[in-house]
Amino acid sequence: MGGRWDTETFASILFVIFLGSVVAFNSYLSATKILGAQKTSLLTSTEPLVACLLSVFWL
Repeated sequence: MGGRWDTETFASILFVIFLGSVVAFNSYLSATKILGAQKTSLLTSTEPLVACLLSVFWL
């Protein structure tokens, strides 16, 4: 199960890591500052449901 590990592959992996962690966490902290902790946690708890529904309808 070999693969090609070139510059494009590493750049893609770094992009996914950056977008999935740094940007998402910064967005969460900004939302907490604007909306408050209670509303932000309620919105965050709907994420798994939305992800499931999107995957069912999209895929």
